[in-house]
Amino acid sequence: MKKGSWLQARAQTLAFWMMFTMSYPAFVTDSQFSVQSTHSSAALMTVSALALAINVAVLVLHVYRIIKHRRNVLTDDIYAGTVAHDQVLADNTPADQQPAGLNLKK
Repeated sequence: MKKGSWLQARAQTLAFWMMFTMSYPAFVTDSQFSVQSTHSSAALMTVSALALAINVAVLVLHVYRIIKHRRNVLTDDIYAGTVAHDQVLADNTPADQQPAGLNLKK
């Protein structure tokens, strides 16, 4: 897949799925492939609370990295220097254009 085309491919996949489900709604609601939702308030609250807690933890980590490394959120890479960030940068940049000192897995 070409660089930058993932979002377009995803949008086309979702558009196709929506056209299919609008044309054959029984496939989604009444067929053997349908998925029935749980209506348990406890299960829904548990999953919602867990998602909220994880999102708050990610926000705290993000703000921590911004403050600790004095990054500008509009112009700097917040996670520059981490193995995951530098590996993605190395995988998507030609070898002769890669910045020096990347933190790569070996």
